[in-house]
Amino acid sequence: MSPSSYELPADFHGDVFHGGELRVQEQCGTRPTAERLRGAFHAEMPSAAAAFLAAQRMVLLGGSAPRGEVWASAVMGAPGFLHALDPSRLWIQALPSAEDPLADCLASGAAVGLLAIDFEARRRLRLNGFVDSRPESGLVIRAQQVYSNCSKYIHRRRADTAGLAEADRATRSRSGSLDVDAAARIAAADTLFIATAHRVGGADVSHRGGAPGFVQVEDAATLSWPDFSGNGLFQTHGNLSEDPRAGLLVIDFRDGTALQMTGTAQVVDERRSAQSPPGQTAEGTQRRVQFRIEQWVARSGAVPIRWIDLET
Repeated sequence: MSPSSYELPADFHGDVFHGGELRVQEQCGTRPTAERLRGAFHAEMPSAAAAFLAAQRMVLLGGSAPRGEVWASAVMGAPGFLHALDPSRLWIQALPSAEDPLADCLASGAAVGLLAIDFEARRRLRLNGFVDSRPESGLVIRAQQVYSNCSKYIHRRRADTAGLAEADRATRSRSGSLDVDAAARIAAADTLFIATAHRVGGADVSHRGGAPGFVQVEDAATLSWPDFSGNGLFQTHGNLSEDPRAGLLVIDFRDGTALQMTGTAQVVDERRSAQSPPGQTAEGTQRRVQFRIEQWVARSGAVPIRWIDLET
């Protein structure tokens, strides 16, 4: 689909929340909070957002492949590789490698979710839109929603600019079951990125974080993690309520290995008894997200930036 032929779905009415998000907000009692946050959503990039993007060395992207599977990945460049051409269009002067399954998700007109995150300052910005054009060695994204998220659960680390490494193109993949190395890397992770998609709301990629081990490897094809309290908007859960397909990205910040998984996710209500405090369970959360892996890819050295952990 070319950018000139791109059209919003017929049932899009300009609301910042689609039906799935509204329904989950109602179920979870966060509609008043979501309403108060409407003003944080922008159809274009404010100047502060453009400046924040221009300072980043890495950005997370999410989208759907032609067969429908959802993938998340990261692309990198020197500061300035994310460049606002105007308030509506962001030029990403980098592309996923040919070995990256996200590469098939970024045709002109495709919906794309973008997350820029400054781990050291614990700041993050989301920009959701579609691929407006494909200049050589890059993408131009036309924004539909631009908004900031809170600093919760971001593990502080600093990019070591002296530690750039050559990208290693070695890959391995399986259908379904993780191998021992991949499972161990996931179990040690403090950061997870999840991409989802919706026929009206488009694509989205979001951050999840916690202490190492917050992602549980239930078996070789099933992961789960607690749904810690957030901003109450439930973009990810709203998407999953209508389309369970999702993509996960786990980066091993020690050596740059990227683990990408695609499959389906469901939100599991964990409230156990009437004696639990409102909104809480024995573990301090109401819900867990359970993810069933259909396909995964491990790319050694896919993230050439090396990181200094600021919390150990």
